[in-house]
Amino acid sequence: KDTLGILNLGTKALLKIANVKSYKIPEKWSGYVAYTLEDVKKEGEKDKDSITEKKEKKKKKKKVSKKTGHHVVLRNLETQKEDTLKFVTDYTFAKEGMFFSYTTTGPDKDSDAGVFVKNLENGATQNIHSAKKAKYSQLAFSDSGKNLGFVVDTDTTKIQIRPNALFHWKEGETKAAQLVDSKTSPEGYLVSSDGKVSFSKDESKLFFGLRKPPVIKDTTRTAEEISNVEVWTYDEPRLYTVQELQLKNDTIRSYQSAIQLNSNTLVQLATTDYPN
Repeated sequence: KDTLGILNLGTKALLKIANVKSYKIPEKWSGYVAYTLEDVKKEGEKDKDSITEKKEKKKKKKKVSKKTGHHVVLRNLETQKEDTLKFVTDYTFAKEGMFFSYTTTGPDKDSDAGVFVKNLENGATQNIHSAKKAKYSQLAFSDSGKNLGFVVDTDTTKIQIRPNALFHWKEGETKAAQLVDSKTSPEGYLVSSDGKVSFSKDESKLFFGLRKPPVIKDTTRTAEEISNVEVWTYDEPRLYTVQELQLKNDTIRSYQSAIQLNSNTLVQLATTDYPN
């Protein structure tokens, strides 16, 4: 597995950390690094336990995966102190302020998923949102780190139209506040989990993505009752082959929008679409 190397330019000391999946560092300040560890299984590990023990472990133990998250280590490069965060699905540093945030599915199977903000100057950690089996996306700080935006889906059913909601947290507040959901979004639009979340330079506006409702599959019919045809005409702006290649982007296309944070007013709905 890949090894992360950290070179101290003052002492020329090289620190090597094995089995690193990915890492992030702050853009405009230093002193910390966060990295995701690979789940490495030792040889012969499967053969050690009996069938009964394996079944018991399967019931109780939560396994690292893309869905449940990976373990992230937050390391202080001055003191070399490490903080291991379990089952993290996303994490980010603020660009200028000493803030770190992460989303997690919880330390065990019975735990709630949540969003946490860590002030790295005083070491305080806040749980700003939590819900059973919640799915988080588009975690993003403002430049100063005093504002955080994210999209969350708290519905535990398998409905096709996901009820995503946009949340905002501000420094000094104990919990994140909901700004837009499927009920309060503009008519004919839904909050997108694929639209990029960001803040304006003066941090007065929160940008996010709105999308058109997806086409719903008819689940009442059997496969034999559904006609499987593809229609394309010669005067379409994109060739059929290009449409096939861009199908995924078309299904996650969103329109950049903005919320005025001091009034929670939707101030912009761009006519240009943003597939990412």
